[in-house]
Amino acid sequence: MTELECVDGVVASPEGQLTVGLYSFARVVGDTVYIAGHTALAPDGSVAHPGDPEAQMRYTLDGIAATLATVGATLNDMVQLRLYLTDLRDRERILAIRREYFQAPYPASTLLGVTALALEGLTVEVDGVAIIPQSD
Repeated sequence: MTELECVDGVVASPEGQLTVGLYSFARVVGDTVYIAGHTALAPDGSVAHPGDPEAQMRYTLDGIAATLATVGATLNDMVQLRLYLTDLRDRERILAIRREYFQAPYPASTLLGVTALALEGLTVEVDGVAIIPQSD
């Protein structure tokens, strides 16, 4: 996993990290973190675990966890989650993996079936919103 950094409320990767398009991994506004769609895109621009939705889901959630860590939040601080699957038959296996990564109270969630994602071989994309916990 590539090191991420947060500068002026924008979470981005260091120079040279390949992305599909021009975007920030996340934006911070106040205590709210808006997380861009994360996929199993490896640092070299290749698709990690092509065609394997379970491995891609783990890779993707690990990437979101790394993004949130840069601003002092965790997956359990997520309040909204959107999950995009290229094959809805993978739903139960993906939901089982979500149970490994999240604890109650779970984020509000939407699951969408899509015909394709940004690159061939990608099967899962996740985006959402988190609230940075207040320190005492």
